[in-house]
Amino acid sequence: MYRIKKLYSLVFFMYLSITQAIADDAFEKIMVSLQGQWQGELYYLDYQTQQRFSIPYVTKIRMTPDRKTLIRENTFTDPGKKVYTMEMTAMDVTDKIFEEAYFRDGKGEFFQYTLDSVDFVNDKDWQMRYSHKSTDDNRPAQIRFSVTRKNNTIESQKSIKFLDKKNQEYFVRNGYILNKK
Repeated sequence: MYRIKKLYSLVFFMYLSITQAIADDAFEKIMVSLQGQWQGELYYLDYQTQQRFSIPYVTKIRMTPDRKTLIRENTFTDPGKKVYTMEMTAMDVTDKIFEEAYFRDGKGEFFQYTLDSVDFVNDKDWQMRYSHKSTDDNRPAQIRFSVTRKNNTIESQKSIKFLDKKNQEYFVRNGYILNKK
């Protein structure tokens, strides 16, 4: 019986190791597939009017030589002025942690998310979902992101569910739709 348990443990450990290697490989392929220049629209739900607005959006994405971090240079037009932002993104697949540093107007923010799922078919067909608890509009919220690539189009969507009232539903706060140039 002891040998069977030990064999089962060994097989299970090997399964986890193989699964982890596949997850690491898929995430690296996703990161590599994002490199290049993308353009499209950034859309958002206005906090006061609840109307959806969209603005032109361009991003240039590259990887660090070790293929562990994505660097994004973003340009969009906030009514009346051009805005430049920078994002750095890294992922620890083992611990299912997705981290992002965001810089705009000389100020930075750091975000840490839980990786909820990665569905990888190939480098032009995948979806990644991640989330965290934070605040939105000064209210506690569960924030969920979904990033999907289909061929040369990427769509990202940020959905919010407020936690200060029962039976709240998710709604889309903002996102972008980009095409590879």
